[in-house]
Amino acid sequence: MADPIDNMPPDLLQKCISPLPQRQAAQTAAVSKICKHAWSTRELDFNDLDYGEYLTPVATRTLQRYEAENLKVVSFRIWSATVEHEVARDLIRRALNLGARHLTIYVGPTVIGKFIVPEDVLVTPQPI
Repeated sequence: MADPIDNMPPDLLQKCISPLPQRQAAQTAAVSKICKHAWSTRELDFNDLDYGEYLTPVATRTLQRYEAENLKVVSFRIWSATVEHEVARDLIRRALNLGARHLTIYVGPTVIGKFIVPEDVLVTPQPI
C-alpha cells in the first residue's frame, strides 16, 4: 500500500516542510523518499560561524551533490569574511543554476578589494 505522503505534490510537501525547524524537517527525510527530496530543496546557508575554515569545501560538496541529484535550491546564503571572492562568485552562480532566487550575500573584506556580484544575479530573466 502506497504511503499517502508519496502521492502529495512535491511543491505542496515543500511548503509543509519549509516552516519546520531544521531538526524536525530533517527527521521527515526518514519518512519517505519524497520527504527527503523536499527536505533537500530547502535554503542553503553557509557562514563562518557554522563552518569556519571548512565553509568552502562544505559549500562546494553540497552544491556538487545538488547538481548530481538534480535537486533545486530555494534560497542561498553565504556570509563569510574569509572566503575568496572567486570562490564566492562560483558558489553563487552554481546556486542560481540550481534555481535559487533568494540570495543573501556577505563576502567580507579581503586584500583583493571589493566583491563583484556575478552578472547572473543582475540580469533580468527573459520570458520563455
